[in-house]
Amino acid sequence: MVIRDYIKCMTCDTAHTVRVSVGHNTIQRHDFSCVECHEPIGIAMNVDLDKVEAEIVCYENCEKSNIEGTVINIDPHFMVDEDLVNEELTFPWMNQAQSLMAGEIPPILLQDDRAARNIEALTDFKIPGNGIGDIYEQLGGLTRVTEYWDIVKKAWSLTNKNKTNLAEKVLKKYDPPQFIGKKRFNLVVVDFVYRLTLPRAYPLTDQIISEINKAKSNYPEELSNFIRYYIDNLKDDHMKRYLDCFSEFFDSYSEYDQAILYCKNASSVPDGHIASSYAFNKTKMFYGNAYESFTTNLSVIACLNNILSGRKFDEFSSMDLEKYLTINKANRGNPFKENLSLAPLLECADSSLRNASHHNSMELIEQGKSIRYQSGGTGAIKYISYANYLEKCSQILLSTASLFLFEKELLKCQ
Repeated sequence: MVIRDYIKCMTCDTAHTVRVSVGHNTIQRHDFSCVECHEPIGIAMNVDLDKVEAEIVCYENCEKSNIEGTVINIDPHFMVDEDLVNEELTFPWMNQAQSLMAGEIPPILLQDDRAARNIEALTDFKIPGNGIGDIYEQLGGLTRVTEYWDIVKKAWSLTNKNKTNLAEKVLKKYDPPQFIGKKRFNLVVVDFVYRLTLPRAYPLTDQIISEINKAKSNYPEELSNFIRYYIDNLKDDHMKRYLDCFSEFFDSYSEYDQAILYCKNASSVPDGHIASSYAFNKTKMFYGNAYESFTTNLSVIACLNNILSGRKFDEFSSMDLEKYLTINKANRGNPFKENLSLAPLLECADSSLRNASHHNSMELIEQGKSIRYQSGGTGAIKYISYANYLEKCSQILLSTASLFLFEKELLKCQ
């Protein structure tokens, strides 16, 4: 469903006709530039998912109008063909959804015995009714995902404060489709993060978890030594980083929502397509922050690789764990880059983009289409489309989700 409305820029009075596709969360935020003065404009869409109603609300530098203006097509879940962004009667999701459905990697829509064994599967992803269902959900989209995250985040915070009774009260509200099981915090948070990786991004999780089983079979004593060390020295800090990373991502979910379906389906943003919302001021630090958290937490993978290599968990080929924890974050994956099951975790890591982010050397240009950046503030100038930047943010978030699920599985071996 597309809602059409008329607004005007409060800076220069230029009229705009916005065509906004209705998404699957109760609040959508969309930011773009005035076609005339290029000043930021912000609108929101309030969605009543039960009544199937939606309303566009002026949020920044705009007000409602009754004058037809330049058409602006906005989609919450897909990128928009640059050639069609100002065209009438275009629906960005149609061709892209069909293309994603036809991906080469089979979708995991129904938990199998392997997945259930690995992460205490709680979720049945059968498509309801006649099997057609909502194509957004078939692509792994999570209706009301921001509402569910608010529940998980609140319960996580309360659990950290040992307020378990209050956490259990909050968790009673967690009711995504086909959830089965008791609403205990550990089960709910695993269920939520697991859903993030469906339907085609889950194989990364499966690959790295399979390495735990190899270590359990071949080096059970050393694996036990590592798990005790992990619980005593790493676990609390790692979990705090996960909470912070997920929280920052969902704080601006309307932006990343435009790219995450591509990543969840092991696909890429199509050439010639742009983000219809570009609130770069809200997202420009995310990749760098996520990179820091992700590469720091890679220590658990590096230690597991030591065990699989026949060494003690804290013995690397050329250093010990104490030294490893001090090396440059960009090199934290080097010890396991030859392990074909673990190395795919590193595909999301781009140190030059991280360095640009943390040195405030990123600038949105071309009216929201591209980012110009310099690694470390002094390196060669590089360019990336804003659409691809959102894609990289979503990729590192999903890899972080896989790493989180790996650590939860590790704890089950104690």
